[in-house]
Order: sequence, then C-alpha cells, then structure tokens
Amino acid sequence: AKGTHAFEFMLPVAFMLPMALQKKFFWTEHPPYGIKDPALREEIEYRLSQSKHGESEEFGTFRTYVPSIREMKRLRNRALEIAPSIRAAALILQSSEDTITDPKNAKIVYDALGCENKMLCMMGGTDHMMTFDLRKKDVADLVALFIQMESRRVPP
Repeated sequence: AKGTHAFEFMLPVAFMLPMALQKKFFWTEHPPYGIKDPALREEIEYRLSQSKHGESEEFGTFRTYVPSIREMKRLRNRALEIAPSIRAAALILQSSEDTITDPKNAKIVYDALGCENKMLCMMGGTDHMMTFDLRKKDVADLVALFIQMESRRVPP
C-alpha cells in the first residue's frame, strides 16, 4: 500500500532495542525519492553515486535511522494531540501522487485542526518533495495566495 513500507510492522520491536542497536538499523530511500522531475532525480542519483565513491556528501545517503523514525512518530502524535487547539490559519498541501506518505494523512491533519480558516489542497503532477518537484512554482503561488488572502482577513 502507498505510504507503507515492507518492514514497518517491525518498528515497535526496533523501538524497544537499546539506542546503540537502534542506530544500526535504517530505511534507505530509493528512486523516485519522492520526486517526479526526471532531471532532478538523475541529478540526485549522480550525486549519490559520487558520495558512495567519496567524492561528495552534499546529498547524504538518503537514510533514515530508527531513532529518527521513532522521533517522527512522536512528533506526529504530539501534533495531532495539540491540533484542536490551533487557531491560526492553516494551508495543507499534499500530493495526490505521493510515493512516500499516504495522501490520507493530509485529511487527518486537516480534520484535527481547530482553526476556522484552513484549506486543504491536493495536487497532482508532483510527488512528496513538492517544493522541489515539477509543480514547485504552483506550490509557491498557492502559499503566496493563501498568505495574501489571510492577510486581508486580519485587521491592521
């Protein structure tokens, strides 16, 4: 299923391991890296191949270690816990073609938010890394439009 990984069911066991062992286990991201833009994917793959040969570490290794996954889950749970108390306007952008996370997560966050002024935009033609991908200009335009609309709501 989209947004799930083959070994996700093992995470609760991995979280119980001592930290020294947790740091030895990781998930490595593979193509398409949450990106639809073929030129950008090619650049990332080239840079990753260079880093494997010791020539560059600019893009890292695209690894996520178990302690980072544990912290991400804790952050998600905390964010959903406090979401009903959020009163600031919120714009949630989500790719409908996301290969990293389930697009349903955006609706979960949207529904949890306590603010009145909130907008959920599902966008096709892009992947998880929306701010770098094929529709990055559309993403920037939507953010700017949302800020402009919200700035008109608030009295000076």
